[in-house]
Parts: sequence; C-alpha cells; structure tokens
Amino acid sequence: MSTATEIHNKEKTLAELMVKILKEPLNPLEASIKALNGDLADTRDSITEINDTLGASADDAEKATKLLLQALRKIREEDVPSLLTKLQKHITDQSASDARAVEALLEQFKAVHTSSVSSTEAVLLEALSGATRQQGELARSIEALRPHIENSAAEVSRYLSSAHSSSVTDFKAAVVDVGVRIAEQQQASQETFLAGLEALGLEDQAAKIEQAEVVEKVLKEIVLSREFSKRINSALAAQVSTLGTDLAGVLTQLSTQIEAVVAENQRIVQQLSTAVTRDQTALVALLTQQNVGLATQLSSSQRHVKRLTVLTGVFFGTMLLYAGYDIWRNLL
Repeated sequence: MSTATEIHNKEKTLAELMVKILKEPLNPLEASIKALNGDLADTRDSITEINDTLGASADDAEKATKLLLQALRKIREEDVPSLLTKLQKHITDQSASDARAVEALLEQFKAVHTSSVSSTEAVLLEALSGATRQQGELARSIEALRPHIENSAAEVSRYLSSAHSSSVTDFKAAVVDVGVRIAEQQQASQETFLAGLEALGLEDQAAKIEQAEVVEKVLKEIVLSREFSKRINSALAAQVSTLGTDLAGVLTQLSTQIEAVVAENQRIVQQLSTAVTRDQTALVALLTQQNVGLATQLSSSQRHVKRLTVLTGVFFGTMLLYAGYDIWRNLL
C-alpha cells in the first residue's frame, strides 16, 4: 500500500515536474505570441488604412490616367496631325525656298559664267583678229619689200657686172696698149741696136764708144720698160682683186640684209603665234577654273538638299515611331 502510494506520489511529482518543465519554456513564447498578435493587429490596422489610401489613390490615379489618356488622345487626334501638317508645310516651304535660292544662285552664276565666257571669247577673238591683221600687214609689207629687194639686187648685180665687164675691157685694152708700146719700144731699141752694130764696122773708135753708150742707154730703156710693164700688171691685178673683193662684200651685205629681213619676219610670226597660244592657254585655264567652281557649287547645293532630305526623313520617321509607340502603349 505504501509502495503504491509512493509510486502514485512519485508519478504525480513527476507529472508536475513534466508540466513545469513543459510549461515554463512556453511562457516567453506565449508572451511573444501575444505581443506579436498586438503588432499584427496594429499592422492590420495600418494595412487597412493603407488599403483605403491606396484605394483612394487608385481612384485618383485612374482619374488622372483617364484625363492623361484623353489629353494624349486629343493631342494625337487633333494637335499632332495639325502639327505634322504645319511642319510638313514648313519643310515644304523651306525646301522650295532653298530650291529657289539654289536655282537663283545657279542662274546668277550661269549668267556671270556666260558673260565672262562671252567677254573672254570677245577678247580672244579680238586678239586673234588683231594678230591676223598684224600678220597680214607684215606679209603685205614683206611682199611690198620683196620687189624692192629684188630690184636692188638686180641693179647691184647689173652694176657689178657692168663694172666688172668695163674693168676687164679696160684692163685688156691697157694690157694691149702697154704690150704694143713695149713691142714698139723693143723694136725701136732693137733697130737702134742693130743700126749701131752696123755702124760699128764703118766708124772710128770714138764712134764705137758713142755707139756703146747708145746701146747701154737702149738696154736701160728696155729694163725700164719691163719694170713699167710689171708695175702696170701689178696695179691691174690689184684693181681686179679690189673689184672682186668689193663685189663679194656687196653680195655678202645683200645676203645679210635679206637674211635679217627673213629672221625679222620669222620673229614677228613667232611672237604672234606665242601671243595666240598664250591667249588660248589663258582662256582654257579660265574656263577650267569656272567649270571647277560651278561643279563645286553644284556639289555643295546637292549636299545641302541631301542633308535637308535626310533631316526631313528622320523627323517623319521619329514622329511615326512616336505615334506607333503611343498607340501600342494605349493598347496595352
């Protein structure tokens, strides 16, 4: 009995001990759960308030969104088309204005280019006509001078021929005359000598001496005659040589004058040709420069038009992308 009581007491003590062991650790947890319940209640109240606020905000946001959509729809349906129309009209007007300005600039440059080319052509034609006139005048002057040169050459040739013929005739006549005189003197001397020799056999010694003197005198005259003949021949030879030298000098001078006239003609023709070539080169260079300037301005105008076209395409593409994005966003 005591044993059963003791066991019962022990079991009771053990049960109390187990209850105590199990209950005491759960007390903080219970307190925490109670505190957490309070916090959850507070949080629920806050969430309720937030939900109410969010509900009101959602209503306000929905109203604002509706108003914004209405404004965007109005902008898309009314303002954007009118803006696009105005912008397109402005771009068209600006493009037309730029095109007209470019056309006016091109027309002005074309007029200036045409005027410059016309004036340059007129100057070149005038220079060419002047060069042609000068060349014609030079040719006429040369043609007019040629008969005078030919006449002068013919007269000089005739004069030299007549002078040469006259000198040769005079020389021949002088030689014949001198020869005749020398022959006559020699014949007279020989006759005198022969007569003296014949008289030597008939006269006395005094006559022989006198005759010897006569013979010596005759021999001296013969020697003098020969020296005189040599001098005459030398003088005639010198005269003929001088005449030939003068003739050669006159012919050389005439040839030099003719060559000088021909060289002057060639020089003038060369100057005219050089002037014409220089004017042609200057005209070609001027036309090339003007063509390069025109090509540069045309290229610049084309780049301006291309840039304007690209900007217009980019603007319209951007507007289309914006309109498509707006429609897609509204559909979502």
